[in-house]
Amino acid sequence: METDPPEVFTATYADGPHNAEALFVAGADIFIITRDRSGDVYRATVPATGSRELTLRRIAQLGLGAVTDAEAFRDGTSVVVRTSHEAVLYRTADLMRGVSAPYARIPLHGLREPQGEGVAIDGNMLYLSSEGKPWSRAGTFMSLRCDPSLLQS
Repeated sequence: METDPPEVFTATYADGPHNAEALFVAGADIFIITRDRSGDVYRATVPATGSRELTLRRIAQLGLGAVTDAEAFRDGTSVVVRTSHEAVLYRTADLMRGVSAPYARIPLHGLREPQGEGVAIDGNMLYLSSEGKPWSRAGTFMSLRCDPSLLQS
């Protein structure tokens, strides 16, 4: 199988460097969520042609600490944001307007993951991955069926 060559972008934050692990894409927009005490959401639009320089600008603050991952729903209308303790669902349009009120929270602390890190969503299935502790142990992968009304965007 062959693939096209990658498009390479250089991205910088408008307000200086940040620690971040979570990235998601919705349409032509790239979003990054910082891994700190505030969970700031940054956005850049990928140009159709021309420059490969992106400037990420802060558009919202989630008030979530230690965000480890995020993923947009297939239709781009919602995003799930992961911390070690919960998965939080937001409407993408709300985030773009600076509104950071979630429409659903799914607690994860009862799963007793060694170190919860990754998240993916497909239909009414929420997929979670974790790193092993100590680092030489295997991590875990879980799938959770969620109430579809929680996942309605």
